[in-house]
Amino acid sequence: MARPSKYSAEFRSDAIALWRASAGRRTFRDVADDLNVNPETLRTWVRDADGRPAAAGGRGTPRPSWPG
Repeated sequence: MARPSKYSAEFRSDAIALWRASAGRRTFRDVADDLNVNPETLRTWVRDADGRPAAAGGRGTPRPSWPG
């Protein structure tokens, strides 16, 4: 069984809103530092909220197979 998150759903939602409000003027690291969370955690929350898969090479994205 997975451990419960130490961040509430409201905190995650507010963090995502703060990132989106920055409109690209701030990095994940900048926003995450303000919130005292890991930048990759914030990136994952935003990606999950957008319904996007993990980046290439990540756990959830298969790499394309090229004929060789």
